[in-house]
Amino acid sequence: MAKNSRFLKEIRRTEKAVDSIAVRLELSLTRYVSSLIEEYLLSDNQTDREYILALLRSSNAPAGLLPVLEEIDMLYRVEFDNLSSRFTLDQDDVDLGREVVNGEQANLRANTVQALTKLSTAVALGAVTTAGAAVASVVPSLTKTTSATLHTNVAGFRSALEVRKASQVDPEPLFAYIGPDDSKTRELCRKILRKNKLYTLAEIAELDRDPLVQIEPVLIYGGGYNCRHRWIYTKRR
Repeated sequence: MAKNSRFLKEIRRTEKAVDSIAVRLELSLTRYVSSLIEEYLLSDNQTDREYILALLRSSNAPAGLLPVLEEIDMLYRVEFDNLSSRFTLDQDDVDLGREVVNGEQANLRANTVQALTKLSTAVALGAVTTAGAAVASVVPSLTKTTSATLHTNVAGFRSALEVRKASQVDPEPLFAYIGPDDSKTRELCRKILRKNKLYTLAEIAELDRDPLVQIEPVLIYGGGYNCRHRWIYTKRR
């Protein structure tokens, strides 16, 4: 029970960290978009207006994204630290982690630039005429997507590395399904949790056949997007 409590705390900390990243992203984008659109709307100079729109869709925008990217890096570092307390991590694991983090950061940059490029086009066409409308057209959807992606990917990364390391130290590893059982819990996750058993890799693979599965494999993604559960290696007694 004490061990389960430890993992539940780790899961909650990860959830809070992702939520913090989403809030920072929302604030950063709101300030950035609002300031540029307000400047655009107040300007009567066409050259200045074109420059502002070019800045809005710049591949380097927004500058305020840097702290968010740093928080994503820290998010994965914490997952590494949690795993390193139970497994010996090697250079291959470090390289994998860096590749995943770089991918997360690149995706956020690309998604942000894509959203702001669409916004600049809408502004130029007169479809968006206030700073508030500009923010509303971009920030909520991008923040929600980023949050869901991070929740899903960091859990998937943790599970994948957990399985990888467990398989290196145990030829027939067993895994417990750990996470909250509350009103937000999906039916698939609740079914697995309430069986209260340890699973072999083959048994977990069989769960992919369940019609309740949203994303395969269950071994990596659990109940699906935003899943709050993890497969945790458990030694035989």
